[in-house]
Amino acid sequence: MKKLILLILAVFTIQISHASHIASVEISYEHVTLNDYIVHLKIYRDCNGVGLGTTAFVQINSAINNNTFSATLNQTSTSQLYTCFGGTCANPNPFLGPIFQVAEYSGTVTLPYAATDWRFSYSSCCRAPNQTGPTASAGGYAMLDNSTVPFNNSTRTPYNIYTYYFVNQAHTINFGAMETDGDSLDHRLTTALNGVNPSTNYNAPLTPLNPITTTPATPAAFTMNAQTGLLSFTPTSIGTYIVAIETREYRNGVQIASSIRDYQISIISATSPNAFPDLSGINNTTATTTSVAACANASMNFTINSSDPDPTDSTEIILISKPAGSNFVSNTAQNQVGTFSWAVTQADVQAQPHYLVLEVRDNNCGVRHEVIELYVNNCNTDSVWAGDTDVDFTCDNYDVLNIGIANGSTGNVRAGATTNWQAEWCLNWANSFVSSMNYKHADCNGDGTVNAADLAAISANYGLVHNKTNQVGVYKTLGLPDLYCDVNNVQANKGSTVSIPIMLGTTGSLMNDFYGISATVELLNAQTSAPIAVSKNFSWIGNTINSFDFEKNLATNKSAFTFVRNDQQNLTAQQGQIGEISFPIDMTSVTGSKVIVQFSDIKMIKNSGEEITDYNVLADTIEILAPNSVNEFDQKNLIQVYPNPTLGKTTIGINTTVPQDYSIGLYDLVGRAVNKDVFNGKLKAGEHGIDMDMTGMAKGQYLLEIVTELGKKMIPVQKW
Repeated sequence: MKKLILLILAVFTIQISHASHIASVEISYEHVTLNDYIVHLKIYRDCNGVGLGTTAFVQINSAINNNTFSATLNQTSTSQLYTCFGGTCANPNPFLGPIFQVAEYSGTVTLPYAATDWRFSYSSCCRAPNQTGPTASAGGYAMLDNSTVPFNNSTRTPYNIYTYYFVNQAHTINFGAMETDGDSLDHRLTTALNGVNPSTNYNAPLTPLNPITTTPATPAAFTMNAQTGLLSFTPTSIGTYIVAIETREYRNGVQIASSIRDYQISIISATSPNAFPDLSGINNTTATTTSVAACANASMNFTINSSDPDPTDSTEIILISKPAGSNFVSNTAQNQVGTFSWAVTQADVQAQPHYLVLEVRDNNCGVRHEVIELYVNNCNTDSVWAGDTDVDFTCDNYDVLNIGIANGSTGNVRAGATTNWQAEWCLNWANSFVSSMNYKHADCNGDGTVNAADLAAISANYGLVHNKTNQVGVYKTLGLPDLYCDVNNVQANKGSTVSIPIMLGTTGSLMNDFYGISATVELLNAQTSAPIAVSKNFSWIGNTINSFDFEKNLATNKSAFTFVRNDQQNLTAQQGQIGEISFPIDMTSVTGSKVIVQFSDIKMIKNSGEEITDYNVLADTIEILAPNSVNEFDQKNLIQVYPNPTLGKTTIGINTTVPQDYSIGLYDLVGRAVNKDVFNGKLKAGEHGIDMDMTGMAKGQYLLEIVTELGKKMIPVQKW
């Protein structure tokens, strides 16, 4: 059974003694050292309400430890939220629409000990009147588990959320958040808080999942992308509404933190429809991630284009934040183009991304935001180290991915080449990977061609490092497709060899734009009589002609592997089996003990080398069974398929010595069900014949899976 272990987390509460028209609440924390955290609070208020104080009082609470104490946050800045309607917070004009002030507070908090349920929360009376319903105290919180994850930083929103949107127009609001630890985020709509508790005052038909009037008035008309935080909706009624967002933070498939924030959204009339402006990705593409190696004279340069569907509208790019030492300037065109430049240095190298945050405005009250992730990697571009194809100073299974990308490429032969772990100079080849590293690094044996022969150097030098100063890369786990082991119907008897399919993607959560995967698989609490083995059996990734597979045993219960294409073709809309883990269970294993199969150090790529981060990693558990059931399935079942091969119709012959419930299904070689209901039912002891019709199916090999309470058996069936 696949499981996600959700941690129980605890709460920080911030209160301000003044009554204000609170429009939005955000709270976050930043780890400093040991148990010291900087707590950040951002409050949006309607300027028609009472002003905010220069301090905010934070209540820190751990319910498990029955501990509550308070601290003070100091105001660090105030600003007016952008509006094109005119007016200022000092002199608001209610006839022009609400004007909002944004105040930010911060302060250092020292936690007395580690706990799984620290909670930082803010509460203040009162909200402005609104159509959604909640009007009492506004609130928000951020959770921290500094027992399981001692040094976590929470998510934060890097820009002020725009609040004005036009009625009867389709809109998207980017409620996404930045996460500096490389953890995965899951955004979802939730119930707004009344203080620190969920509000019960929603005006029907509005609900937490449909908090703004739409047609139809159902959650289907009000959708949020869990990965990006993009909210899509078309409002059909003018008014003021409350939207609450919960963001959950995952590391290695386990929830480690969460937060709730909410925003007051104003739906206003428009004399004529106005489409909101937009920003391109890097160099007028859709890409919002790029990387560069911090080599001598290395630089990162690109442009961002603004646009607007309304041809007469002008667009302006506003810089929110950028990396230290970089530059961003915009021209004066009707639709501005911004140019980013950065001469990176070794001091800029880090595993986490740097961020460029931009806002675009048109001249008709439309606003959008964009966050660009900028990675600065270490490098050593002059010399080749045989096996270190990605130039991260380590030889490991990740390096096989680049061989798959560059397979078949040719270039300069490396003079005096060896596969020894030493620096060997070589002229650059014509092409480079997306990381800016040259293809010459994938030619591990130096013969001028990248092919399967280069895998030998990775195997020989596996685990070796050279001048390593930084481990580069971001590890994210949460996403739509699942990476997991299918332990259903796996019979783990002592003294037997167990084979477990490795699965990637599921029906409804397909894997797209996929080229290769590197990962480590480990058995916890397992006693094996020989090392585990990982193979690319029955894999939708490819065969021995169009893909490479690589495995390196790291311990008896641990192995690193890579499956990667070699034809430069991405795979799309894929799901099912990509490989198989096999291991013998020692007779000394404890009957009834649980073995956990888990993945770590995962990297998936597209054919460009760009890393895929939209996936979820699940751990699986199997139970060790007594040895007296080993081969019991075969002892009590004689099974034949005839004719085999077949032109269409065939019969499954079963001779069983005991009554059993049978589940019989037919699958293709990548694990996809062709007919999962060939037969389901109970058979008495004796001989039985079950007809199976494969007429109309494509020619090729299939797998017939027969499952009973005694185990399962896979039988190859050939269709002519």
